[in-house]
Amino acid sequence: MNLARMAVSSSSKSSNKGSEGLAIQLPFLRGQRYGFAALRAFETALLNTRQRDSEFSDQLRSNRLSWGKVRNEELLPILLLGNSAEFADGDEFELMPEGHAVDIQLHTRQDITAYQITVADPSWGERSAANGSYLYHLRTERLRAGDPAFGGAHTWREGGIIHSTPHARDAMEDMKACQQSLTEAVKRKQAHDGSECVLLIYARGHRFLLIDFDIKEVVAQAVRAAGATTFKNIIVVDDGLLWESSPRQ
Repeated sequence: MNLARMAVSSSSKSSNKGSEGLAIQLPFLRGQRYGFAALRAFETALLNTRQRDSEFSDQLRSNRLSWGKVRNEELLPILLLGNSAEFADGDEFELMPEGHAVDIQLHTRQDITAYQITVADPSWGERSAANGSYLYHLRTERLRAGDPAFGGAHTWREGGIIHSTPHARDAMEDMKACQQSLTEAVKRKQAHDGSECVLLIYARGHRFLLIDFDIKEVVAQAVRAAGATTFKNIIVVDDGLLWESSPRQ
């Protein structure tokens, strides 16, 4: 069964020009196992559709689709891990039921591994205490509306209107924002019993911002700054980034 083809085939019948991708549905159900080949094929089809349909791409980026958050914050991180760690197409993943202590479980020839997944967006703090995920949400909403959105903390909502103003930032400011977001991501999970899980952190956009630094050392310092956890392991991924630590060793 070609899940990717099933997910996108109905989009070609859409009569709303410019909204081709809005007919796409996520073909992966919770509690069922699927091969990485199906996930990779779905992402390839998704990318092709996003390149043709900017409205759909904006909706997906801002979690406006019913399945957008699952794809952006669970499936995409596990795919980045699978590609960096070279998981085989036949290796399988399972989205766990809502409310389960585990987000995704991987089934490979060697082992079964449970993952809790969280997203770390750069946290600039000079304007307000807004966390990185909130700033990311505000930026994606401005982009969806066709307005310019600038990086950094100079993005805020006031009177129901999202504002974003340009300002100069240096590389050190971006580095500190990335480190802060990673430290916060680990601390958010410290109250969890992670003894049987791996904590997977999606460091969204960090690799681009940290081009001038030893990114793995930046990540290591940020994770250490958060303090001890009970997780079996901590893994940080981004597009082209894989960092792994065993805090209990």
